[in-house]
Amino acid sequence: MRRPNVDVLIACLGGAMLAAGVVAGLMMRLGSRRIADARMSLPQLAKAIVGNSRTVVAAVLGPPRIATFVGSERPVRDYRDADVWYYPIPRVGRMGMAIRFSNGNAETVEFFDAPRR
Repeated sequence: MRRPNVDVLIACLGGAMLAAGVVAGLMMRLGSRRIADARMSLPQLAKAIVGNSRTVVAAVLGPPRIATFVGSERPVRDYRDADVWYYPIPRVGRMGMAIRFSNGNAETVEFFDAPRR
C-alpha cells in the first residue's frame, strides 16, 4: 500500500497551480494558444493525487465543490463519503477535475472542459 505523502502532493499541486497562474498571465498577453502549456502540468497533479486518502486530498485541496455517488441518485450528505469529488480549475480555462475514490483512496483523476453556457 502506498503511503500518503502530503509534502509531495502539496509540491505538485503548488507547481501545477503556479504554472497555471503564470500561463494565465501569459495568455492575456500572448493569446489562448498558451493554454496548452498549463495543461502539461495536469498529469503531474493527477499522479500526485492518485493513491492518497480522502483525508489527505481534502487537507490539501479543501472540500470539493460537488461530490457524487457513482451509479446512484441518492443525495450526498457528507462529501467525505462520496465516490467522486469535483473541483474547478479556472486558471486553465474552463476546466474541471474529477477525483474518483475506491476503498477510501484516490483511484483516478480526470480533467475535463466545462460546457459553454
